[in-house]
Amino acid sequence: MKAIFGNITYDHKVKHMFSLVVLFFLCSWITLTAQERVFMYLKYYQTNDARYLRAEMKYRKDRVFYQLGGQEVSFYQATEDDQLLLGKVSTGEDGFARLNLDNNAILWDSTGYTHFLAEYEGNEEFRSADRDLDIKRTELKMMPEVVDSTYQLTINGYEFSDEGKSAIDGEDVRVLVKRLYSDLPVREGSLEDGVYVTDFPNDIPGKSRGELEIIARIQDHDDYGTVEARDVVRWGVPVSFVPQERPRALWARAPLWIIIGVWGALIVAWFHYLLAISNLFGMKDA
Repeated sequence: MKAIFGNITYDHKVKHMFSLVVLFFLCSWITLTAQERVFMYLKYYQTNDARYLRAEMKYRKDRVFYQLGGQEVSFYQATEDDQLLLGKVSTGEDGFARLNLDNNAILWDSTGYTHFLAEYEGNEEFRSADRDLDIKRTELKMMPEVVDSTYQLTINGYEFSDEGKSAIDGEDVRVLVKRLYSDLPVREGSLEDGVYVTDFPNDIPGKSRGELEIIARIQDHDDYGTVEARDVVRWGVPVSFVPQERPRALWARAPLWIIIGVWGALIVAWFHYLLAISNLFGMKDA
């Protein structure tokens, strides 16, 4: 009898534990379905002596993506033993969070790589998310010069490890000019044994003194991220932004004879219109 009741008690405990497990997974599933899924992206940028990480967060609702602003993102640098917190930044209205990096604080391993991580803890409305990437230590240099009255750019690319500096070979590099909304593509080629040489056009509009900000860029590389070298030179065509008086033209302002003709036609038309009204009132009085 005792054995029978013992089995009944055991079965009851098993059923009770099973119910708790099912309830736990059911509650977890309801919570996940109530939260919006967050899509996170992490990119690395390097320009001259500045380096920074940029995380982007968005969510999808009714098959439409929206930028996720006002959320805190934690940035880490991972080592073999630990994760070092680099900083915390909140996303703006555009869904981006940027963290500037201290060049001297970045830890590179013996092969020249480092590992970055971005984490979002989530809340009652949005799920947690994270993204990581490995970056190779690189350097991009650009030297503008004038050779035989021709503008010329020499671009050098290197990567580093404990064994020293080695030339980047076979990677695409673009030459662009800084513009207000989007950069203007000028040339495109590849680094051969760490060097790319190209001429530069002499007909690109610049500022008042012909200043142009030239950019050499390796963009969205799997190992390097986006690496740039920038320089400002006076290779552009000077453009004055001061408003100047222009001669009258059909596509600007109407010529004087057209203005006089139009006003004359209007005066004559109104004169005849008033004369007709006056004659109508004269006929009524008669």
